[in-house]
Amino acid sequence: MQIKGMLSRLFKGQRGAAMTELLVSLPALLLMGLGGLQSALLFDAKTTINYATFEAVRKGAVNHAQSDAMRRELGLRLAPLFGGDGSAEKALSAITR
Repeated sequence: MQIKGMLSRLFKGQRGAAMTELLVSLPALLLMGLGGLQSALLFDAKTTINYATFEAVRKGAVNHAQSDAMRRELGLRLAPLFGGDGSAEKALSAITR
């Protein structure tokens, strides 16, 4: 009995400690999580731009370096960054916006 009483007195001041620790660490955790999400979005945009330039250069190589065909292909491949879903209609509407 005496040990139980000693332990209860020892941990009596610990109530609410977990909430305080959570409030202290939550901003850092949110910052790291949202930073990770932002870096994933940046990597996705970088990959899309790399693919678009690759396809535009490929179109230029096939069409004897005609800049109009290359620009059209670049716009078509960059359309997903501006709201297109890969279809020609959505790409055209995203390009003309």
